[in-house]
Amino acid sequence: MPKVSVIMSVYNGREHLAESIESILAQTLKDFEFIIVDDCSTDNTLKILSTYQQKDKRIKVVENDKNIGLTRSLNKAIKMAEGDFIARHDADDTSFADRLEKQYSIIRQAGADVVGSQAHSNIKNTLKVVPRTDFLENLTLSKLKFGNIFIHGTLFFKTTVLKQYLYDQDMKYAQDYELMIRLLKNGKSVYMINEVLYFLRVQDSSLSKAHRNEQLKYAKLACKKHFGSTLFFMDGRNIVSRIILRSLRKIIGN
Repeated sequence: MPKVSVIMSVYNGREHLAESIESILAQTLKDFEFIIVDDCSTDNTLKILSTYQQKDKRIKVVENDKNIGLTRSLNKAIKMAEGDFIARHDADDTSFADRLEKQYSIIRQAGADVVGSQAHSNIKNTLKVVPRTDFLENLTLSKLKFGNIFIHGTLFFKTTVLKQYLYDQDMKYAQDYELMIRLLKNGKSVYMINEVLYFLRVQDSSLSKAHRNEQLKYAKLACKKHFGSTLFFMDGRNIVSRIILRSLRKIIGN
């Protein structure tokens, strides 16, 4: 049995797929399986995956019979996972070479159920660190009323925990936000590493903007579902409202 199961779902992701896969194959922690679900891609994604599967026996390619979306594809991969821990990774992004090794060591030392980290993101063609360090301090369930601070691709779970809770299949987007709220509500421990271990690629296209609008809609649904209100939810607010809510979040966190 491998120490870690890396799970990823991809749909028409040929542009950055090879770079993304290579970043996992280059990990300093070598004892892993890499489960990749192809969600009925119509480009040459499957051809790329098949080539890598032939090169490296740790890669397990799963072909969906029909397009079922990210959430259901990830749940499919979770159920297949054989490792003691499950690491998320997205097909557009790259993991730093020591990411798995550091998260594996820290989750065992801290006795946490989930470990996340910071990431570099190319927001508006500027490299930024997300989330900001002050967002991670005094992490509590109440802080999630203000929105999602987690970078989905950085999350590293105990397999037993993720298999028990899974993603909410009604959440087409923001499934990580809903899951993390649910885990914290059920007393699971989350440890955030104040270190960049991941590169999050942000696309600036009309399609990506439409995607972000859908993510925002589902994030608000998750917030309303678990907290009964989106009164404190920050995303989509004007700059003045965000400044006020940021100050309030800091007070609540302390």
